[in-house]
Amino acid sequence: MHSQLFNFIPRYRFEKIVKKSGGDRYCKHFTAWKQFLTLLFAQISGKDSLREIENALLANHKRLYHPGMEAVAKSTLSEAMNRRNPEIFKALFIIGAILCMFFIDNRLVGKLFSFCISA
Repeated sequence: MHSQLFNFIPRYRFEKIVKKSGGDRYCKHFTAWKQFLTLLFAQISGKDSLREIENALLANHKRLYHPGMEAVAKSTLSEAMNRRNPEIFKALFIIGAILCMFFIDNRLVGKLFSFCISA
C-alpha cells in the first residue's frame, strides 16, 4: 500500500524543487527524496519519535527496497531534518493539493483543506 501512495507523488517535480532550493547540496547518501519517503512512512504508520521511526524501518527493512527506502539511523534523520530547508516539503504539499483539485470533487477538496488547516 505504501508504494502505491509513493507512486502518486510526482518525483520529477520534487527533484526539480530540491535542485532549485539546493536541498541535496552536501548530501552524499540520505537525499531529500529518501527523507520524504521516510517521513511519509512514519506519518502513515503513526510513529511519533525518531526512535519509533528507526525501529519501524529496521523491522521492515526487507520491504523497504521496492519503494526505494532504507533503514536510517535516528541521528541521520535528525540531522537531515535540521539542515534541510522545509520549504521543499511545503512546495510539494502545494503541488499535491493542486493535483487533488483535478482528481477529486470540489466539495471534498474543500473538506480536505479545512482538515489540513485545522490540524
